[in-house]
Amino acid sequence: MVFNWFSSKSAARGGGMPPSRPSQPAPVAQGSRTQIDGATTLSWQELARHLGTEVASALDTATRELDKLNRLEPSLVRGLRPVLESVERAREAGMATQRLLRLHEDPPVLDATVLNLADVARAALTARSDWLTRHGIAVRDALQQTRVHTDATLLYSLIDELLQWAGGISRNLSLTVDTSQSLDRPRLRMTAWCKPAEVPESTWHCTRWHLWHQLARSLGVVSKLDMLDNRVRITITLPPVTDEQLATAMDSRDGPSSVSAIIQGCRVLIVSEEPGLRARCMQALAGYGLVLETANTLDDAYDAVSTQPTDAVVFDDSLSRGEIHQLREAMLEQGGASAAFIEIRRGAQPTDFQVCTVGTLSTGHVAEAAIAQSLGPALVFELCKVM
Repeated sequence: MVFNWFSSKSAARGGGMPPSRPSQPAPVAQGSRTQIDGATTLSWQELARHLGTEVASALDTATRELDKLNRLEPSLVRGLRPVLESVERAREAGMATQRLLRLHEDPPVLDATVLNLADVARAALTARSDWLTRHGIAVRDALQQTRVHTDATLLYSLIDELLQWAGGISRNLSLTVDTSQSLDRPRLRMTAWCKPAEVPESTWHCTRWHLWHQLARSLGVVSKLDMLDNRVRITITLPPVTDEQLATAMDSRDGPSSVSAIIQGCRVLIVSEEPGLRARCMQALAGYGLVLETANTLDDAYDAVSTQPTDAVVFDDSLSRGEIHQLREAMLEQGGASAAFIEIRRGAQPTDFQVCTVGTLSTGHVAEAAIAQSLGPALVFELCKVM
């Protein structure tokens, strides 16, 4: 069966988002709250936000306690694996609910640029590698070089959410990027190899299903669902890049200079809890010949640097100076050589590129708004100082 679920017809057939119903006449509204007989009641948006926050917060605590127990009694936690997986699913549903509301109430302003769709898909796969391994999910990929003109952060988030949604219904996935021969448009295909009739309804139409639909709407892409006996396939078609867009991108691009040739092959770790920020950093450094890896948390960063030497660490300002200092010390003890460190500062001026040196330790600072044009040169500069 093939249909586009953004139409009312698809919703009627049970495969897509249900059509919105006309809202009932509301009492006198006051901001986001409603006044009824002198009592103030929360709107459904606020109630859902509070619910998502409360659920995610409580399950964050439960996850941390299970992790502690796992360190003390691994055999016991292995027996509690179904409980641990249920806690994680519920926690992710709470977080997805909050994000869905943010997208619905405050649609992001698109910052469209010319991107290589294969690079963004590869970045999402790399960032999700640990999660995929932990859940026993195998992903076969075939990524052709295909240019698109869209928002990098939302595109990355869309692919990441698709991976997680598809991973919830199958342990055997495939991801392809190519150009449609019939439409001559770039497209991305996510295939989950399973029997659709055997997938529980609660797993199929989960919160993440609605979240990636909202991301697709925000990007304005065309999505299609193919359901066969042995697989479910999502096809996302994006607008082709025009000659004008490509010319503008080539004129404004500050590509890697010949100086960057000396840093090719260096291993760079990007540490951030925000998938969009990790994607933008990877995109900015894609042309420098670096070995790029990502970590969601500081614990993941310690695991990454302990496996093999790391030449540079890019991190956001959610990590404290003390945490970064301890990471530096651990890397120095292991490798015996200093690494380059660059902090991504949110809320700083777009032209921000600063260097701070304390003793022999140097840290570069790049504003979040200037990642595309400043992160690469800043990394070249910092790496040249420690090499």
